[in-house]
Amino acid sequence: MPKQRQTCTRCSQRRQKCDRRTPCTRCVQNAEGHLCTTKWLDGYNPSVHRRYPRKTSPMTSWRSTASSETSSSGRQAVDQQALSAGPEPIDVVRTPSANPPAEASRWSTSLPDVTINSLLTSKDQPQVNPLLEYTFTYVKTKGGLKDLAGVSSTAACSYSPTARVAEIQHLHSLLPPKERVLAITDYYEQYMLYWVGALYHAPTFRKTLLEAYGTSQELSLTTLDWRFSALFFSILAAAMSGSPESSSMAWGFTIDDKVRLARAWGNACVSCLNLGNYTSRYHIWSVQAIYIMHAYEHLIGSTNQWLALRAVAVVIAKGLGLHKIATHPDDDRVHELNGVQMQAFKDREMGRRVWRTVALQEWYVTKLSFSWIIKHQSKLGIALNRIG
Repeated sequence: MPKQRQTCTRCSQRRQKCDRRTPCTRCVQNAEGHLCTTKWLDGYNPSVHRRYPRKTSPMTSWRSTASSETSSSGRQAVDQQALSAGPEPIDVVRTPSANPPAEASRWSTSLPDVTINSLLTSKDQPQVNPLLEYTFTYVKTKGGLKDLAGVSSTAACSYSPTARVAEIQHLHSLLPPKERVLAITDYYEQYMLYWVGALYHAPTFRKTLLEAYGTSQELSLTTLDWRFSALFFSILAAAMSGSPESSSMAWGFTIDDKVRLARAWGNACVSCLNLGNYTSRYHIWSVQAIYIMHAYEHLIGSTNQWLALRAVAVVIAKGLGLHKIATHPDDDRVHELNGVQMQAFKDREMGRRVWRTVALQEWYVTKLSFSWIIKHQSKLGIALNRIG
């Protein structure tokens, strides 16, 4: 005769541990103390009472949900038969569809064609985004659409078309009025340009700036080269951060505006460099912008950024061959040069001055942090004497 079970019927059916009291603690906690008993009404059957409850399969639950949502009685009857019969086996290998066009249209995808022929065909096609053309009306009034829709396929731009348009609009919002721009640039030319090595030709810069303004009182940055715009913002940032408070107050800026605008214009300079792809399209404007901006911007907390941009500026300067500029016969007869020869002389002189500044800054950083980029310190003096 089998041993009488001491586990109550409720805990035994739940497959839970029972403390074998009458009533047990678990039944009391579940408010089922009146149902706690060790006697089975129809007798204890291990094949029934010791079997774990089966979990409902996902297919069965899905079908039961579908049957509850269907109002047709015939559909409910079919689902009930399917439930009683159990889930149908799923075939791993499907037979081909009898209607391939309909099946293809049902599962159509919008992914682009990435075959070799399609890539070669679309490589030279101009990319135009009509959404940007009709949405950003403010930016359209500032310049040509060819500069907003995207960049050349050979240029590596870090901005998407949408981000590029938004960034251009933000840069235009940072521009002060024309009279303040001219006042700031004139102040930098008269009082600050000399102390950074006269890195740019001030009359040429002012002429280009006035031509960009024209008869309008607003400056359109999209009509300028982005690397020249970086030079423009670097001058504004350096003049604002390096000028005394009396000068900035005379321009109409408070002390809070002085710090805020200096940082904003410094960030605008970096944005213009990125828009102009300065790392792949070398130009002396990029080197001038980096060294002019960070001659004073380190006062407002951007020393780490200066170290990174300094390394790029050295690579650009050497890529332009500024360290190889030698003396020229026209350098001794400046007053006898024509227009073309005079422009060539200005370009050579600007290259010498920029490389002199690069070499001097490299020497300062080498002495302070021992992280030089121009190798062989012994050649630094030779380079300075050659371009001096």
